[in-house]
Amino acid sequence: MAIGNPITLTNNVASKIISVTATADQTLFTVTGGYRINQLAVFRNGVRLVNGADFTANDGATVTLLTAANNNDSLEFQVFDTFRVDEAIHANEASQTINGNLTLTGDLTASGNVSVGGSLTYEDVTNVDSVGVVTARSGIQIPNDSGKLRSGTDLEMQVFHDGTNSVVKDTRNSGKVRIQADNFDVIDKDASITMLSATSTGVSLLGDIDVADKIVHTGDTNTAIRFPAADTFTVETAGSERLRVNSSGFVGVNTDSPGRQLTVSGSASEGVIQITNNTSGGTAGNGFELLHFTSGETQLLNRENGAMRFDTNNTERLRIDASGRLLLGTTTEGEANADDLTIATSGHTGMTIRSGTANRGNIYFSDGTSGDAEYRGIIEYNHDGDTLKLGTANYVRATIDSSGRLLVGATSAFDGGSDTLLQVLSTGGARLALARNDTTTAANDSIGRIRWYGNDSDGNYDECARIEVIADADHASTSKPSALTFNTTAASAESPTEAMRIDSSQRITAKAGAIAEIDTLTSASTVTPDFAASCNFTLTLGHNVTLANPSNLTAGQSGSIFLIQDGTGSRTITFGNQYDFAGGTAPTLSTAASSVDRLDYFVRTSSSIHCVVTLAYS
Repeated sequence: MAIGNPITLTNNVASKIISVTATADQTLFTVTGGYRINQLAVFRNGVRLVNGADFTANDGATVTLLTAANNNDSLEFQVFDTFRVDEAIHANEASQTINGNLTLTGDLTASGNVSVGGSLTYEDVTNVDSVGVVTARSGIQIPNDSGKLRSGTDLEMQVFHDGTNSVVKDTRNSGKVRIQADNFDVIDKDASITMLSATSTGVSLLGDIDVADKIVHTGDTNTAIRFPAADTFTVETAGSERLRVNSSGFVGVNTDSPGRQLTVSGSASEGVIQITNNTSGGTAGNGFELLHFTSGETQLLNRENGAMRFDTNNTERLRIDASGRLLLGTTTEGEANADDLTIATSGHTGMTIRSGTANRGNIYFSDGTSGDAEYRGIIEYNHDGDTLKLGTANYVRATIDSSGRLLVGATSAFDGGSDTLLQVLSTGGARLALARNDTTTAANDSIGRIRWYGNDSDGNYDECARIEVIADADHASTSKPSALTFNTTAASAESPTEAMRIDSSQRITAKAGAIAEIDTLTSASTVTPDFAASCNFTLTLGHNVTLANPSNLTAGQSGSIFLIQDGTGSRTITFGNQYDFAGGTAPTLSTAASSVDRLDYFVRTSSSIHCVVTLAYS
């Protein structure tokens, strides 16, 4: 309830409150109606300014701001006037109103509420005691740093300015300062930025939170986020460190010394990284795991029934499917008996095995885990010598050497010729087998053949010769009559024709005549023909000669020996005891110079040669 008589403004004061709107950078303002010096309050945007610090008012008419105003700043001037208490307050009045300032030099005691429409100023008063409620409609001002607004039984709650900071304080050791509201904001001094906003659903903060050591979970003090060193933070559960990010940006899980961007340690057990999704489940038996064991082994483990893929450049390159098959460049496995590794591309496809210049590259075929069972089949390339070897039953069966020669049963060439491209070696004698795979073989059907080709200036390979086995008649299960033919190409011809045949009756038929070469024997006192070298010979007698028994006699051999006198003539010849002439007497040869006699022979046994001499051919 307001008390007292209304305050009447003096003649030099036209209005009690004057409001104006400032322009940009304005400092000088006129107070309409004037004011008494030191009896004027100035407000800027609702904040009371301090005389001498924020403004000066020394002439009773104008006010000068010490800091220029901004455009549209609101300035309010409250003019004080004086009155006499004995004229303003009347005893025993039920209701009195005082319009203006009330200055007390003594005590004001109110058993109820005291309402002041203007300003209530306490001059030189240490304390104001109120039994009831004090309502300050325009604010409470404490214009010095030593003044405090206090509350509580022992005045333990304090609000004050310490010269640097504004402080809300509870002086008790166990006390707390609580803000009790459904929502509250902390804003900057210009009310333009919300630095902290708290609602029932959470807290929003603009800027940083400074924490000296750690953030602890309420009611669970051994769970915390810590800051143990500069540029480092850790996460703890059950009182032990579980995760650390150090000053290098390295993340350590279960280790305080990560050596890479992410280090996961299993301490005394394996280190595991697990990745799951919303369909795989999240237990230890689900998803994908990367494990490193204390034994030194590392494992990639897909616990789901699916493939493991490896991609580069946004394209799948390799997968291991759920059956453990390795697929390179494809998602489709190969034939069931060879699908453990499938390699596929849209162009030429292959695999490279690179080894040292003096070392071997190997592919082994194994049916066991020890001994020679680990390499029963072999494909081996030896860079020391450039040889390719193929082996079965733990033994090298074929070799291709650096000259391109195929050596079967041998690891090195036994024929040094670079053109001997096929060499076959066996302790029981090497054999080559050709077969016809047909249930019905008729006369003249080919059983097998060997062909020879030549490549001349025209660049075409033409057949030059052929050895072929053909059916000499229709074959049956117990009858395989066959003939062996030899085919050669004649002069000015481009394909071979049959030159000789050995038929199923073992008869030899020579086409276009049979020719036996004539070897030359060298004249000496004793001459020994070698019937394994030739069947026909010529001997020009430059001596009296003994024609010794031939070497390598075989029953059935036959041929001729031409005996020619040299330019001197009268050379004689004596025959060995295996030469058998009709009547048992050797003939006398022609003696004329350059005369020609012919001895025809047929070997009856290995010790008997039947001979006939025809004399004096021209």
